[in-house]
Amino acid sequence: MDEHVDMAWDKIKERLGDMGTSCDDIVQKITFVTEMDEWFRHDIWYQNRWLKKNSPKLMEEEPAGTLLQVSRLALPEMKVEIQVIAVVPE
Repeated sequence: MDEHVDMAWDKIKERLGDMGTSCDDIVQKITFVTEMDEWFRHDIWYQNRWLKKNSPKLMEEEPAGTLLQVSRLALPEMKVEIQVIAVVPE
């Protein structure tokens, strides 16, 4: 799941950049995982590592968030999906 976490955040960063905003402007985060125990055992560490490197502001001012366990995601090989809502500056 760790590489899925990095991949998800890399895509989020890229998409937000394309829209003229950044991870610093995220106001809500929804994380879907297929294995809650694995998330807390390992993968939250990978997420925090990515955030510290790429968006330390999110670590200081954590947005509203939801964490849900699901039986599977759209692509069976995926173990995590992260959705965000961000404010796009004018």
